[in-house]
Amino acid sequence: MSESWIDLVLASSGEEVEAVAGRLPPWLAPQLCRARLANGGGLRALEEGLASSDVRVRLAALASAPLELLGVDLIERCFDDPEWLVVEQAVFLAGELELQGLVGRLIGMARTSTEAAVRESAIAALGAIGDPAAVPVIASAIRSEKVYIRRRAVVAAAAFEGDELASALALAREDRDPQVRALVEEIEDSVVDDRWR
Repeated sequence: MSESWIDLVLASSGEEVEAVAGRLPPWLAPQLCRARLANGGGLRALEEGLASSDVRVRLAALASAPLELLGVDLIERCFDDPEWLVVEQAVFLAGELELQGLVGRLIGMARTSTEAAVRESAIAALGAIGDPAAVPVIASAIRSEKVYIRRRAVVAAAAFEGDELASALALAREDRDPQVRALVEEIEDSVVDDRWR
């Protein structure tokens, strides 16, 4: 029995896949990347996906990669991708994987990224990692002019203790946004509940 075209593509190198993908409908290239990763393509398939000129393929590579292939070095390289969507996905994964080695970069992105989604994901990642070095940036974000940043920062603050965050959360208790106020109340209620358990 002869091999199907998909079997041939799955066994091909990145250059061969790029050549084939160039002749296929644009929506199929990310599917090929996902298929190669799902069928044991390993680090080679991931690296080739991340090297693609197509942002959709790079996103598919990050989203479909087995978690054991994603480490500090690979995620940090994705922080420098020219497309903010890839950067945001990498920041999200840094938090999901609690990559302590990326805290400094995440703090920088939470402070200075021009993309709101990247800043928001960086704050969430810092909360997930829980490194005390993130406290000043989270406290500052609780005071942000942007409501979505304040909301994310209040949630991230739940991972920490200390006077700096306590004073920022006290201000957030009076925030003009009802969701920010509700989040602060929920966090305070959970802290009280945990003390009585």
